[in-house]
Amino acid sequence: MDLLLLFQHRLFYGAILSFLLSLLITISLYINAEIWVSDFPPDIQEKHGPVSEESKKQKIIVGIAFLGIIVGVVGLALTHLDLLIDEEPTFFEMFISIYVMFLCFNLFALFILDWLFFVKIQPKFIILLETEGLKGYKDYYFHFRGFLIGLVILFVGSIFLVGVPSVLYLII
Repeated sequence: MDLLLLFQHRLFYGAILSFLLSLLITISLYINAEIWVSDFPPDIQEKHGPVSEESKKQKIIVGIAFLGIIVGVVGLALTHLDLLIDEEPTFFEMFISIYVMFLCFNLFALFILDWLFFVKIQPKFIILLETEGLKGYKDYYFHFRGFLIGLVILFVGSIFLVGVPSVLYLII
């Protein structure tokens, strides 16, 4: 098994996942930033107040699209992994592949979406009404903390995403 090829495979699908999810996030922020208010720093959430019913419905649609992208890219990556190595991939190989893919997205989200886009550039369409100038818009630590929490969530999520197909494979 060629370790460099496996590493390239993981980075390739990590880049695809990062691109597609970032595109979805950016477009949905542009359409209605309120969809993401629960992911904004606490002072912004507090000043903004409750989310509108329309935004709640839009969040469900975006959530379904988000999940669809994840399942599609992970499925494609695992299928390609199976073809890449000459034998059935082990649980650990599949776990590492998925975790590295998600790690790529988590790093991209921290450095590009959060720190560069949200904190530094701060396009007008991400500023929620009546929240202009709040400290949360410049809070690097809030996003770093989210990145660290994401590492744990991605670990558990990667185990789940590998575990479910593995169990189904054994049953079928």
